[in-house]
Amino acid sequence: MTDEKAKYILHEIKSLRRYKKIIEEIDCDLRQIHQQIMSVSEPSSPQGHAGQPSIQSHADKSSIVNSLMSDEWALIKEREEFINRKKKAEDYYTLLKVHCNSQELDFADAFFRGVQYKRLVMDYHYENPYQSMIVLIKKITT
Repeated sequence: MTDEKAKYILHEIKSLRRYKKIIEEIDCDLRQIHQQIMSVSEPSSPQGHAGQPSIQSHADKSSIVNSLMSDEWALIKEREEFINRKKKAEDYYTLLKVHCNSQELDFADAFFRGVQYKRLVMDYHYENPYQSMIVLIKKITT
């Protein structure tokens, strides 16, 4: 495995928390869009009322719903992309766990939790924690 590939895998594993947060945010956005679609789809007065736009015709209503559904579709595709990235990162992390001994696994867990480098050096006696993680990741394919 090349250094670039190992660095990529390291980056992906470190991005797991970010991927989870992005997926949660997209889920929230999808719920809001769904609520808006339901709200616009309900029978309404042409003058509108609190929280709803004034809708003059069924064509206006259809246009709004179609726009919201288009936004919803784009978010669903984005969500699927981040779910795939998260799964791939989790798979890399699982492979890493399989190939590490218990001390290396403790080090990797601390590294990915974001423990400070000075602390990692003191606790695990690795001179360069980042480079040590690269070496551990390279063990995945050996």
